[in-house]
Order: sequence, then structure tokens, then C-alpha cells
Amino acid sequence: MRYIDKSDCCKAFDRYLINSRPLAWNEFDDNIKLILHQHLYYEQGGLCIYCQQKLLPKTEKESNAHIRSHIEHIRPRSSYPYLTFDYCNLSVSCEGFDCEILKTNQQPKKEFCEHRKGNEYGEDCFLNPIEVKDIEDYFVYDDLTLEILPKYEKGTEEFKKADYMKKILDLNNNKLIRMREKVVKDIERNGPYEKHEKQLPPFYSMLLQLGLL
Repeated sequence: MRYIDKSDCCKAFDRYLINSRPLAWNEFDDNIKLILHQHLYYEQGGLCIYCQQKLLPKTEKESNAHIRSHIEHIRPRSSYPYLTFDYCNLSVSCEGFDCEILKTNQQPKKEFCEHRKGNEYGEDCFLNPIEVKDIEDYFVYDDLTLEILPKYEKGTEEFKKADYMKKILDLNNNKLIRMREKVVKDIERNGPYEKHEKQLPPFYSMLLQLGLL
């Protein structure tokens, strides 16, 4: 995970909240939701808020059925209903599987990230990517297995928080590890990813730590 700066608000979303004052998520206008999703997507560099796999942007011209991501409430609506429309609680998460499985009718099992986390949010142990500026320093990637591990150097309490996050998001799911391996092999074979103004390479924090950027 990496820190996400929320200082660049989505103006269309702000105007909608002022003018329409929705009371529930199911009242949320679909067009505004699309604009918000796009804004959050680019705010995160095109990566899932949790696992950092590469996602695709949603557009007005397609059904988006194959775009495997959604707007995520980091603090779940069930426990924090007053944060339903709080911009600083909103992000984009993957669907819990390899989102490279695109434009097909396949429905893989949802195993990690938000779909593993569900409504769990421990206030004392959850490392919120929108609030913890040094969140990348809580983790280290094993350069052989590519597993993400809590960093001992941060101290006992910080280690427990990182371990909690690893477990509730299942960040070492076998599918995620295979996806990381593929990205590393692609770089070793073809060279570093080309820089893009609004998008980051998949598993950005891992590549940064491994010196592959």
C-alpha cells in the first residue's frame, strides 16, 4: 500500500452533494458515480488502493462490465454511515482477483483486498492509506518470494498493525504473488515500465523497493 493524497477533491462530486443531498449510497447518481470513480482512479495512479494491481479506467462509452473495480469505503458504511459520502473515506479497489481477466464472462472467486476485508475495520490497528503518510515503511517485500511482510524495524506495535493488514486483506494470496512475479519477470525481460503522467506501474511500492523503477 502507499499513501494517497486527498487534497485534490472531485468538484463535480462536491457540487452534487450540495445540490442533491443524497441520504443513502443507493440514491447516488450513476453519472456522478462514474465521474467520481474516474477521479479516484487517477488519484491513485490507476492502482488498487490495497494490493496495487493495475486497474482499467471506466468510460462513458462502454458498459464497464469488464472493468473489475469499484468505489470502496475504507471505513465501512455499515459501521460508519456518516462517512458514506465523505471524500476522504472513498477510494477504488479491485474486485478481489486478477483484474487482467478482462472482457470475458468469467467470474473468478473474490479472495483478497476489499472482498476479504469486508466490514472489518479495527481503529487501533488499521493502516489507512489515506491517513498514514509513511505506510510504505511498514512493509517489506521478500526479494525471492515476493511476499509482503511486516517490517520489524518499525517497532512492535507497528509490526502488529502491518501484520493485521496483511492478514485481513490477504495480501500474500497465491494469485497476488503470481501477479507480482509476472510483473518482475516482464521488467527483467523488457526493461522498466514507461513513465505515464497519471498512471503508475503495477505493484509500484514493490518495484520501488526492489530498485526496478
